[in-house]
Amino acid sequence: MKHVISLTVLAISLALPAALPALAKNDGKLPKTAKPLTEEEAKAIYSGKTIDWQPSRVYWRPDGTAIGFNPKKGQEYFTEGTWTARGNEVCLHLEWHGPDKAKPPYLEDLCAKYYSDGKKVWVENTKDDPQYMGDIWTGIEKKLKKGDTASEQALALKAKFGY
Repeated sequence: MKHVISLTVLAISLALPAALPALAKNDGKLPKTAKPLTEEEAKAIYSGKTIDWQPSRVYWRPDGTAIGFNPKKGQEYFTEGTWTARGNEVCLHLEWHGPDKAKPPYLEDLCAKYYSDGKKVWVENTKDDPQYMGDIWTGIEKKLKKGDTASEQALALKAKFGY
């Protein structure tokens, strides 16, 4: 699986090869004991945290905006976008920009529903690259760290590229 939601998150496609590598493999199905998270619980998974998509990172600001970067040589990009939570579904919209300002940004739209069986969080892709639609996986909490470890580098790339 390629993103967060993909957060993953979540890979970006031909426009950004290897920018967002796989977060987790498809585990196949939800356990019968899994229950949908509340909107507040789903929102709390990301709000104020940075997801590390190796090598990309995206900070999910509490105000519903997101900022991030991919530092890989030859594939340097920065991104800005928004995220929302409705019910147990979280969606992320990002615009990835590279050094060539003549190129339109790569748009990434991802959504996933979140469930818990009391022991772990399960993620079900609801909007993604077609090959990952419907994937169900765990391990999102391992990719998230409290705080912002993406904005500074994203803003530096944005300035470097002259945006």
